[in-house]
Amino acid sequence: MIIGLTGGIGSGKTLASDYLRDHHGFEILDNDVTAREVVAIGSPLLLQIAAHFGSEVLLADGGLNRAWLRDTIFSNPTEKTWLESVTHPEIRNRTLERLGRVRQNEILILVSPLLFESQQDQLCDQTIAITTPVDIQVARVQQRDGNSSEQVARIMNNQLQDESRTQQATHILYNDSTMAHLYQQLDTLVQQWKTA
Repeated sequence: MIIGLTGGIGSGKTLASDYLRDHHGFEILDNDVTAREVVAIGSPLLLQIAAHFGSEVLLADGGLNRAWLRDTIFSNPTEKTWLESVTHPEIRNRTLERLGRVRQNEILILVSPLLFESQQDQLCDQTIAITTPVDIQVARVQQRDGNSSEQVARIMNNQLQDESRTQQATHILYNDSTMAHLYQQLDTLVQQWKTA
């Protein structure tokens, strides 16, 4: 069974997927991790990105300057579209390769912030959308990444809104109070999957 897990920035996707891995033993395939792999130092994709954006997109060690790139693409929709046109196919290919190796009776969690936007939900048996109040999302991302509220707002404005996600998802989880509350909702879902 392949379960798609999505939510906006700062919604708690990693918190949920870590819990499903550590407490229930599920394999996790995180598109954010895959996205970092495809632009590793020396990769053809990173060289293509550097050729397009120039040396500012690289750190001193040759790695991707994520902060600079994030600021650039979220203030310029054309550049965002270009970046997605070169990275998304590679991320999708790697995702499909891994999904093709899912074993019988295995439950794999596909974590993707763009699950519905990229049509990866079509690869899943069920989907989960985590919904979180906007003020909590902004505070979490500011604390985690050191972004300004304006930067966080730009990122959020480029993502599917919670209402659209929850309308499309099989299951909705509310991450608006404690971690224990989120974990309790996850435990309930796991019981459903195991008895299905």
